Amino acid sequence: MDNYITILPSTCINFNHKVQTFCLPEKTLCDNSVVDGLLVECGGQWNCNKLCGLDKDYFVILPQDGAVMIQTNFNTPKNPTSGWGDAITIKMYNTAGVLISDVHTAFASRYMVGHTGKYGFQNIEISGALVAGLGVSCFYFEIQFGDTTICTQHFKLEDCISSVSLESTYSEYDCWNNYYKPSSFGFTGTGNFAYSNKVYLNGKYKYFGSNVTDDGIVENIRFYPSELIAPFMERYISHKLLKAKQVIIEGEYYDNKANVLTPRERSSMFFPILEFEKTACNSSNKCS
Repeated sequence: MDNYITILPSTCINFNHKVQTFCLPEKTLCDNSVVDGLLVECGGQWNCNKLCGLDKDYFVILPQDGAVMIQTNFNTPKNPTSGWGDAITIKMYNTAGVLISDVHTAFASRYMVGHTGKYGFQNIEISGALVAGLGVSCFYFEIQFGDTTICTQHFKLEDCISSVSLESTYSEYDCWNNYYKPSSFGFTGTGNFAYSNKVYLNGKYKYFGSNVTDDGIVENIRFYPSELIAPFMERYISHKLLKAKQVIIEGEYYDNKANVLTPRERSSMFFPILEFEKTACNSSNKCS
């Protein structure tokens, strides 16, 4: 049923309206964070909202001897004076929703709040060694700034796994507005450090031959996962790692190739076999 009335007057009618011009204040983003990848709306974690019958639980890996960094992009001011534990709170829960700690220094080895000149940003590094001291293996975080609350996907602390670290770098921003430089306009926290998108995937990587041409020798590397990954991690890999020119695998730099990630049949999860390459010797006989 249409919910409007069309008025068609036969003569001109003066409705006594006035037209005025006035200035609005500058529009400012209250939150520039992209809620995807490791960040999610609270209650929307993958393990609580799997899409298909064959889908399985999936956890972000936190090695006991490693760390994973989270960046948010709340609208904090230039030259900030308040940060994590003050203007921004972060709480750690186990996957049953029981509070483990609301003191960020209990699980974070580094943290800072800075500004790009356009937006505020906040880095916090979750330490596997500190988390191990809390006696919890599966957990997530709730982050609050003002009226905005977001959560992370579920993490799992691992002390004996065959995981591979993958990371990429950008000159400034990635596709999700993450900022990869130290603050340009003051900071508060443990130090003015840059964001790292390093994550850990269960699996292994292997050398699988070289391409030899007149221009040189290119070595090929292939990563094989040992488990299916959830869609949020597939998006993290494609939007943050594979979008960069190079990826860092276990500390070594490789060039990205044209990888295509598709879900498994009758499942929304992925089994990403990723291919990379690096120049071992070029036409001027210079070998890396």
